[in-house]
Amino acid sequence: MDDKKNIKDLSSEQILEREILLDNLKTEMAALEYDIKHIDEHNKKVRKLRQTKICLCFLRRIAPYVATAGFTFGLFVLLKATPFICDNVRSNLKVKKELDSYGNIKLVTQYNDFEDTNGKISYVGKWTKEDEFYSRETKIYSIRKIDEDMVEAIVNNFEEMSLEDILGSPIDEVKEIRNVITEEELNQDEYIEALCYSEVENDYIMTRETLGSNIGMTIVWLLATAFCEIIPFCYRDSGISKFNFDSAIHNINVAYPSVKKEELVKRLEIKQNNYKLLTR
Repeated sequence: MDDKKNIKDLSSEQILEREILLDNLKTEMAALEYDIKHIDEHNKKVRKLRQTKICLCFLRRIAPYVATAGFTFGLFVLLKATPFICDNVRSNLKVKKELDSYGNIKLVTQYNDFEDTNGKISYVGKWTKEDEFYSRETKIYSIRKIDEDMVEAIVNNFEEMSLEDILGSPIDEVKEIRNVITEEELNQDEYIEALCYSEVENDYIMTRETLGSNIGMTIVWLLATAFCEIIPFCYRDSGISKFNFDSAIHNINVAYPSVKKEELVKRLEIKQNNYKLLTR
């Protein structure tokens, strides 16, 4: 049967539907031709969009860990222990005070730390002769639990006090032996000497933190951060979090695929054939 005759046999509604279908095919073919011509540009835009989505997804994945590291970093900054950066630190004046029961006092002051800041009281006994040698014993007591005023009181009044009752058992006992001593030393009575340390809060200087100190503090920060990172890790691993990184990446790749030129050409050919059939 002739196609023109078939068209004449169509009702007005069918003719209108045919015209609409032809217009739609023209529009779709024009769109496919445009897409084929600009496929590289289109795929480039899709690729950038896909990469952006994946980056945002990755940032969402690491956000709890970054926030934890930021929290610990901020805490260390508040404590004047900034990791990776040498801070200006306040150094109070340190005082080492030596005194004895003879009334002698010696002060050593410096802003740097002393190597040893363990205060002590030493009870130094009299020299005694043993054959051809002279010896004396010294008992050393810790003063960590008493203040400087108490130390001075003990030194100035040791004859009236029992050191064991106040300071407890000695932490060390030293015996000194010589073959020659002076007459003055031989006649010297037992005595007490004390060594104590203190800081002057209103006398200080600002110094640059040493590299070694900063490296040590940075290591402490890394260890503290690694420990704190257990919290977000356990939260993600427990299944409480609804975010699944692998699933999110899969959905992005499905939603934003690259278009193959061969597929577009094939779809265009199908629509062109359909158009020809309808317009014969």
